Amino acid sequence: MEIVIEALKLIKDKNIHLTLAGRCDESFKNYIDNNATSIRDNIHFAGIISPNDLPSFSAKFDIGLAVELSIPYNRDICLTNKIFTFLLAGNAIIFSGTSAQEKFNGENKVGVVFSQNNLEELVQSIKYYRDISNLEKQKEYNKRLAFSKLNWELESRKLLQVISNH
Repeated sequence: MEIVIEALKLIKDKNIHLTLAGRCDESFKNYIDNNATSIRDNIHFAGIISPNDLPSFSAKFDIGLAVELSIPYNRDICLTNKIFTFLLAGNAIIFSGTSAQEKFNGENKVGVVFSQNNLEELVQSIKYYRDISNLEKQKEYNKRLAFSKLNWELESRKLLQVISNH
């Protein structure tokens, strides 16, 4: 998340807010207090959100951040549940360039990808969605895709089919 903080500091747009859901340890809060003073008022901590409430919580926002590390290896090749939550919520998505996320976005076109640890690419990704036309098109596309293709109800049928064939 440090790269996100650095990108927001470079962009200097008081209309951009970062809301963090989940546990946040004291060391990261200290990092923000010490390194993000110029944007501190735009960073919000939501705490733990119940899994059942995540889609409606996420729908309050425009963009979901799927910022992941590619180490260890399993983090590079997996997709996190938050990606599908963002889709169901109708969020545009900014992905860090893990192998799985690059492949998923290449196949589905649900967001933009920045290369791992490339601050300038992340800044450009955020700026891309500052264009309301880009943002609204992506959000509408993602919501349609989530309900027509990328959701558990449809994917579970595939899983059940595989199980029943064995």
